Amino acid sequence: MSSIGKRIKSRRESLNMSQDELAKQLGYKSRSSINKIEIDERCIPQSKIELLAISLKTDIDFIMGWKQEKKEISLNFENIIQIPIYEGLSCGTGGFVDEFSDEYIPIPNSMLRAHKEYFANYANGDSMIDQHIFHNDLLIFEKTNQLQNGDIGSFNLDYEDATCKIFKQDPKSKMIMLLPANNMYDPIPITEEYPQFRVLGKLALVINNRQRS
Repeated sequence: MSSIGKRIKSRRESLNMSQDELAKQLGYKSRSSINKIEIDERCIPQSKIELLAISLKTDIDFIMGWKQEKKEISLNFENIIQIPIYEGLSCGTGGFVDEFSDEYIPIPNSMLRAHKEYFANYANGDSMIDQHIFHNDLLIFEKTNQLQNGDIGSFNLDYEDATCKIFKQDPKSKMIMLLPANNMYDPIPITEEYPQFRVLGKLALVINNRQRS
């Protein structure tokens, strides 16, 4: 039986589709990601498998090698928005957020607000578990620097450190506190210790990772 990569390559070529075209439909920045998949040097993320089958007008069973039938499926990509996924976002004490992304996730535009920009991070840590945000969940944020008390946001703490917390600002003193949703963590007061502090976005969607052990 042929490998997953070889089946993908064979099916793509039978559709006269280039690696660049497939990469674009899957939300990758370049064809190198597709090339690595086709030579079995890169695993296919679970979030991409269904979209891959749709892009190749087949089904998951064929992609995974469970059967040889090639079922024709179509999708209107005009209704899909590609959201960039950045390296990571801490749901603990702070973590690295990359400025560049070579991976995207397709989201139906019906789930998002029109004329808004979005970005995504994988959650890292357990400080937001009481808001049902767990380690490795995918968080999608609307880009904004304006939040209301109680909003869950993405915050740049210091240079490349960022975190996901609940926003709270005292109406009189204007003091900002970033609140965890786990009593094992302390609030983060925004003082002169964080001269680079800024609001990056407001939480829009949470895609829970059901494979948690």
